[in-house]
Amino acid sequence: MEKLARKVAVITGGARGIGKEIALTFAGEGADIVIGDIIEMETVAQDIKSLGREVITIKTDVTQQDRSPEPDSYSHKQFQQGGHIGK
Repeated sequence: MEKLARKVAVITGGARGIGKEIALTFAGEGADIVIGDIIEMETVAQDIKSLGREVITIKTDVTQQDRSPEPDSYSHKQFQQGGHIGK
């Protein structure tokens, strides 16, 4: 049984390293994923989709106070508008 079914994980730094492994692990447990990072995220996004999960990627730098968009507010808006996070 998927422990994280019907949950969404917002992961900053999810394009590589520990963040990527967390994203893939959570997706493997049934979570849809929102990744915020400053580098290319398409590879990990495809890996998440191959697990049957939805994914949003957001280019953002969480070290900058004036960053835009913020991953949590952006993903919340996506849910309000369409009831899901991606295609």
